[in-house]
Amino acid sequence: MRKALRKYLFVAAICLCTALTMAPVHAKAAGKVKNPAIVRLKPGKTYTKYDITGDKKKDKIKITLGKRDESDFIKRITVSVNGKKIVKKGIGSFYYKTSLVTLKNGKVYLWVKSSSEDADDTWGCLYQYRKGKLEKKLKFDGYVKKYYYHLSTDVVKVSGNTLTVKQSNMTSPLGEAVYKYDYKYENGKFHIVSRTAAIVKASYSYRTKSSWGTLKNNKMLYTSPSTSKSTGVAVTAGTKAKSTNIYMCDKFISVKIKTADGKTGWLKCSKKFDESKLLFKECFYAG
Repeated sequence: MRKALRKYLFVAAICLCTALTMAPVHAKAAGKVKNPAIVRLKPGKTYTKYDITGDKKKDKIKITLGKRDESDFIKRITVSVNGKKIVKKGIGSFYYKTSLVTLKNGKVYLWVKSSSEDADDTWGCLYQYRKGKLEKKLKFDGYVKKYYYHLSTDVVKVSGNTLTVKQSNMTSPLGEAVYKYDYKYENGKFHIVSRTAAIVKASYSYRTKSSWGTLKNNKMLYTSPSTSKSTGVAVTAGTKAKSTNIYMCDKFISVKIKTADGKTGWLKCSKKFDESKLLFKECFYAG
């Protein structure tokens, strides 16, 4: 009986020692940092509960803005990570916005946006912190830079390894347009999911107070944004319609519409800023 009791106590002691030995390992695993998909980092504040290096450990992060010059512009931003400072210089801006963006795969990025006095982007880039440097990974004006002015960009959503970006700019066929692109991370970099962007709002909405406008000219509908094949359906000036998508590339720009009676198709658009070429009577240019 005593021999059995000693054996039981010995086994219990071994189990207790094993449990005590394993406890710190479990605590460390449970302490790994999991960033929110998007979290705003305000200038001047020190953050200690987020991971920017991608190692799932807490980092000390602080964003500091440079002094304003005689024109009230801020021309540089300093990102401090665990005491190491990285200075980035850009065009003078009135306003800065910085956010940590984390994908499902664990990749972490710093989004930097700055705006001028008319709210236009002067700086819009996604960076990745690597070996004490901020490497440029994605600029958000790449697909629209030939067809716009007054561009403003916001990263509005992270779903898995995909970013949804909302942009607003003055376009040649619609005046101001607000639309969304998706960028997916795969094979080591970001790729735009489609150059067909979903339109959220266009300038005619400000005057009609609705999603519908009035077509300015007679138009032919096409089956795709390349406008190479007609649907055989024409829409006339005065038709009530709304813009649903926009496509911009080096060679052309086109807009997809839906009429009030249910017809859909793409319209050829001019890349030239000319009020006579605006698609809707209520559209207008600003700035």
